[in-house]
Amino acid sequence: MTAARGSSARTGDLPAGPGLARRWWVALPCLVGGTVLPVALADAVAVWHSWASRPGVTLSQVIADFAPAVALWSGLALVAGLVAVLVTRRGVTAWPRIAALVVAPSLVAMAVVGVVSGLGAHLLFLLDVPLAALLGAGGLLLVRLGVRRLVEHPGADTLDTGLDVRIDLRGTGHLVLRDDRLVVVEGTERWAVSWYDFRTVRAGDPSEVEVQATGGRRRTLRADDASSVVAAVRLRVQWVRRHPRFAERRDRHRRAHGVRGAGTYRRPRASHAPGTGLGPTGLVVLFMTVLPVAAIVLLVAALNASPADRPPMVIGVVASLVIGAWAHARFWRRRAARRYLAAHSDDGPRS
Repeated sequence: MTAARGSSARTGDLPAGPGLARRWWVALPCLVGGTVLPVALADAVAVWHSWASRPGVTLSQVIADFAPAVALWSGLALVAGLVAVLVTRRGVTAWPRIAALVVAPSLVAMAVVGVVSGLGAHLLFLLDVPLAALLGAGGLLLVRLGVRRLVEHPGADTLDTGLDVRIDLRGTGHLVLRDDRLVVVEGTERWAVSWYDFRTVRAGDPSEVEVQATGGRRRTLRADDASSVVAAVRLRVQWVRRHPRFAERRDRHRRAHGVRGAGTYRRPRASHAPGTGLGPTGLVVLFMTVLPVAAIVLLVAALNASPADRPPMVIGVVASLVIGAWAHARFWRRRAARRYLAAHSDDGPRS
């Protein structure tokens, strides 16, 4: 009973929430629909294009001709997206970005094929460009709707699971509680602190919250209900510190990085907290690995396909190479930037 009273004191009047089952009943269909439907419709339009431009050929034959290329082109992107979602199962705020990257190859190919076909003999196919834009925007909005169901209106049901949670602050700022860090977003500024560097949180008055970190760092936040913000942060800290290896990993983190506390930076580095998601760098690595393979497979398929079916496959090869090259360039540029910051950091270890 004493433990129950202590837990109640730490969480304050934090609501229990609607429950994870109700949240997932909305979020999961939105994620699947916003990702799979645009890809499926883009592939269906591509098959229709080929059938309309090849008189005398049955629809079943066109589907049979396109099935291998569609399975490779769309299937690899969907598999990569599925892996990314499973790895970032707690970092749900990254799901809209993942969904956009998954549907982009199919929608770009659809728009390019529509332009090529429309400038030829079928002007109606030029409508594929706005259709691709609408499919992409609709899918993104659908995924964001599902993510909002998970991250907004936080309660004990989400704070005690490690899922990303968003808490609105006064003005345009908001607080995001991740499984590995606390992030404050105010305008264009991001202020983040790893749970390994987190000290405590307390309410100064009914509208102020003070976050303290190692190294004597602190940040004052303004919220309409300071007690609920403090309760939410404390409940998430309880969940993080329940991990059996938390103390060991915290000590290793501080030996490696020093007692640096919280820093102000635009793109906070992901720490190695338990349950850490894939993150932007991991997602880039995934695409820089998968898309070159997709380009090779599509190239082999194009060489063995009929001349009428080669243009979409060639477009797929080019798009895979472009996106894969972008992923490689982004990865190595970020790595070079991190090495530079590590060598020229003014925020060295503190005792």
